[in-house]
Amino acid sequence: MSDLSNRVSTLIATVSELVALMDQESNWLRAMRAREIGKLQERKTHLAAAYEASAKALKSDREALETVDPILRQELSDVLDRLGQVVRENEAALRAVTKANEKLMNAIVQSVRAQKSQQSGYTAVGAAAGAQLAAPVSVQIDQTF
Repeated sequence: MSDLSNRVSTLIATVSELVALMDQESNWLRAMRAREIGKLQERKTHLAAAYEASAKALKSDREALETVDPILRQELSDVLDRLGQVVRENEAALRAVTKANEKLMNAIVQSVRAQKSQQSGYTAVGAAAGAQLAAPVSVQIDQTF
């Protein structure tokens, strides 16, 4: 196998692993398990950098790429198509989680605002504002000994 074919095979392996990782991330996002995604970030960053470097090197030598075995080129094309698909799915899952988090935060903010807007302090009869008043009690003080 030529050096170029080895580089294409390495790129295919890198992209395949990146696709699998992003699939897992999308599944966790759809399952609302976003906290677990942090476990994937270091590897995802490493794979994305490796993909970018390999793809850039291959793009600079497009003519030589035409000499690679057609089956290997087709495999590369297929895995790159799958990467595009999984990136779109991942983006949709991220948007859905972001939207759900925004709705939750808005509900919390509205609840806090509602609680703060209730009256505070005391009324004219000395009761806490907003508290239910009990019926007044008549009191008489006996001043005889």
